[in-house]
Amino acid sequence: YWDSGDATDHSHAKPGVATPASGTWYRLYKSGWVEQGGTVGDPNGVCIPVTLPIAMKNNSFTAVVSGNTSGIVANYDAITCVRRSSTQIAICTTGQQANGCSWRVDGYAA
Repeated sequence: YWDSGDATDHSHAKPGVATPASGTWYRLYKSGWVEQGGTVGDPNGVCIPVTLPIAMKNNSFTAVVSGNTSGIVANYDAITCVRRSSTQIAICTTGQQANGCSWRVDGYAA
């Protein structure tokens, strides 16, 4: 489904899959493998739920998160990404992330 000419080209999305909200992206391959990611604002010491643009096959997927920096020093106290279900992750911190966080999920789509 994915056209390598444009990493955020949703015109080749799997039928029935909506274009994700601003700030998120996905690549869905014919094999069923999906790569998706996005950004969230400053969790500021709490957990922010993130609904995945493409549902995963099960809970066996890779989920990573990192703090964004753009010349501003951020507090990197324990940024974690919790797999909640095949459709949602949570990004949690114990401190402030001045420029928010970026997340990425890789695995097989439902």
